[in-house]
Amino acid sequence: MRTPITLHEFLFTLNQDEDMRVHLIDYERDERICSCWKSSFQFSNDEYGMKYQHYKGWFVEDFTLTTGGLEITIVELEAELD
Repeated sequence: MRTPITLHEFLFTLNQDEDMRVHLIDYERDERICSCWKSSFQFSNDEYGMKYQHYKGWFVEDFTLTTGGLEITIVELEAELD
């Protein structure tokens, strides 16, 4: 069984010196929450920063590196990772 990791922890472990495009996907709704630069998402006070504050405690279900950036699928509850 794998150890759950929050979106906040996952983004922190990514290369700290390099900005990249991130695409958040809600696992339950199968819809894209946002697409932006990692730095905009984590450190801004605009709509992306507000979304980060809301979703940073969610758990990473899956991630895929594509030519368009890093697609991160997240879930709200730890129990859904089983």
